[in-house]
Amino acid sequence: MTIFKRVYSNCSLLSNKIKNGQGSELDQHKLEALKEIVLYFESLKYVDDPNSKIKVGMYFELVRKYNKGIYSKMTRELFRTKNKADDEEYKRYLNSVQALICYTSKNLEKKFGEAIDLIDSGDIEEGLNKFRNSTCDRKIAKGVLSLFPAAKKNENLKVKDCGAGLIFIGCFIAEILRKEIQYLDTELEYLRYVIESPDADPAEKQYVNDFLDSCAGVIPLIQTMINKKLQ
Repeated sequence: MTIFKRVYSNCSLLSNKIKNGQGSELDQHKLEALKEIVLYFESLKYVDDPNSKIKVGMYFELVRKYNKGIYSKMTRELFRTKNKADDEEYKRYLNSVQALICYTSKNLEKKFGEAIDLIDSGDIEEGLNKFRNSTCDRKIAKGVLSLFPAAKKNENLKVKDCGAGLIFIGCFIAEILRKEIQYLDTELEYLRYVIESPDADPAEKQYVNDFLDSCAGVIPLIQTMINKKLQ
């Protein structure tokens, strides 16, 4: 059973129990906790590839539509190229969806399995804490880590001692960058033109280069901010 079907099934059982007047206060708290996990699942934040996101999203449409026998009841109405694909192509597509769901489920099981077990057993607060902590992962923008020095263990350091480094890395969180880019797209389009195009005004190019050279002063400013915070 995938982690998705497990959580949805438990939600359905608890919901029916409560509707029938047989649910306890603990059951209500369990249901609310599991619904938080369902919302995360349906957000698709853990799926990077656009095509995979479409497939996983389609899977959730099916989960909401059918409680059991999801694959056996999958219909062409949810197949993006309906009426254009033969039976073999349709079958291959469904197989690819199943494989993706199984792969994604295994990854999420490693992250959230223990949290869900705790919630199911009634230790809701601990389970939710584990779940919420597990969703706080932040992915650094692709390619940035390759610019860093090689990884090296240091017995004399703790993460809490690396304030300047953490703030520096924080400037390259992919999720944050995507959000900021959408507000600066016009300016960034032009700046990319100036940086990359041989036709750009030389004076404009020089201005950009001079500004980027001056950015070396940002790190001391960051250190100053950290020192003030620690005082």
